[in-house]
Amino acid sequence: MKLMLLIDGSEIIAKLFAGIFEKRGWKVATCGDRECAIERLAGEERYDAILVGDRVPGTNGVQLVRLIRTLEHRRMAAVVLVTGKGEVTDSALAAGADEVLIKPVNPYALVWAVDKHVP
Repeated sequence: MKLMLLIDGSEIIAKLFAGIFEKRGWKVATCGDRECAIERLAGEERYDAILVGDRVPGTNGVQLVRLIRTLEHRRMAAVVLVTGKGEVTDSALAAGADEVLIKPVNPYALVWAVDKHVP
């Protein structure tokens, strides 16, 4: 079973995105703030994909992507940033995001973006 960590400050968006992937057979763990994200990222759970929202209390998506890529055991995970601000695309990609999607996100585009980076 594929495992995803979903980090987003909006509980509604987190539930929506989690539901999309759970229906496709993924196991999805969610975090709504910086502390939870750091705790999960530092842990040993193997995530195939990490879906990051740009607005997370205590941090932002680009900072989280940068953190993910500094952790040796997270370097192979696919990282997709979902943002409402197109101007962060370049900095997110430079920080190590595999894909950046601009809201509003079509659910099919979201699934495609993740599947493209997860074998």
